[in-house]
Amino acid sequence: MKRQRLHLVDENNDPVSPAIQSAVETAHYWAVREFPRVDPALLANWAERLAKNIANKDLQGSVRRYAHKAMHETVRRWLKTKRASELAVGLGREL
Repeated sequence: MKRQRLHLVDENNDPVSPAIQSAVETAHYWAVREFPRVDPALLANWAERLAKNIANKDLQGSVRRYAHKAMHETVRRWLKTKRASELAVGLGREL
């Protein structure tokens, strides 16, 4: 599997800290492996937004655990709403 390069910056377009970068990249690559049917571009976009959000927060706990949990919840929420919004095409009278 080819690794995607993520553009991980904060609000001022400065690179995020190495701890945030490592945590977000790990969560992103986990999501790519666990959810192969989700578009990799969507996952990369969510990871970049996640890095920006983490850079704005003052986390008391583990950055790695927060990144993993946030990425997992984002993907699950998207899968749940995507399934509800799918339309069946080609069914009905034309068949």
